[in-house]
Amino acid sequence: MKQTKNDYEIKLELESAIAMLKLKDLDIKQVFVEFSGSGDSGDIDQINYNTINNNGVDVDDSIHTKVEHLAWKILKKIDIVGDWVNDEGGFGNLYINTEKSTFTLEYHQRTTEEHNWEDCGLFD
Repeated sequence: MKQTKNDYEIKLELESAIAMLKLKDLDIKQVFVEFSGSGDSGDIDQINYNTINNNGVDVDDSIHTKVEHLAWKILKKIDIVGDWVNDEGGFGNLYINTEKSTFTLEYHQRTTEEHNWEDCGLFD
């Protein structure tokens, strides 16, 4: 059965589409998002906007906010394989290609493992 989208999801998709069009108008080819988290919190550390010539540019706050909302939506995909905001957390990069309307998500999970060997025979 196909899930229906709620009003918030529809609004987010429309805002994201508008932001992508505005970024294309500014000749921005790629959006680079860096994120990290641990303990019980995580955040987007920075968002960079690069033109076709790989020049970094600034965008106005309204576009930046829309891109940030889109990034958070994409980062929820990590929940399928890990948890980047709790315990040791994780970090990664998100690349949004505005020309193709695609993204690449690189995610690294921090883990802690402990191993103990007790009362083992020396000659077993």
